[in-house]
Amino acid sequence: MRLLTLSTLLLLSAIGYGQEGLFLRLYNENGKKFQTGYLIETTDSSLILKSSGKLKEIPVTEISQLRLRRSFGHIVLISVLAGGTAMAIAGAGSADPDNWILPMTVAEGLIAGFLLGGGTALAPGALISAARKRPVFEVRRDPQKWKELRLQLQRFLLE
Repeated sequence: MRLLTLSTLLLLSAIGYGQEGLFLRLYNENGKKFQTGYLIETTDSSLILKSSGKLKEIPVTEISQLRLRRSFGHIVLISVLAGGTAMAIAGAGSADPDNWILPMTVAEGLIAGFLLGGGTALAPGALISAARKRPVFEVRRDPQKWKELRLQLQRFLLE
């Protein structure tokens, strides 16, 4: 029992340590996304993000709009993949071509399980994603607005 408790605590601490922080999406004045990444630090005139394992410094003069967290489809995709994979493994493991009720091969069980699990996980993923708040901040390349936003972003870094 101690081993199970210890391994569970170790797994939970590894998951918590693996979280990279606040995810940001940056948009230019045309409304086009030009950079994404995890917030590392803010300065008086720039924003430092970690993207693809590299640190990138983006000047405030290039940022028109800043959006927190990932888009709607990201959570939906992750939930569909998680549910689909779990049910695909169960479907492949329970496949029996000699079964008289529902005969199917391993490949058919894999595909049926993925479709059933992914379809079932779609609704909860969409509900969670719809309920999640995604703040949008207008910077409009204005240093004064950036100073106000910087204070809010610093709070996220401290959490």
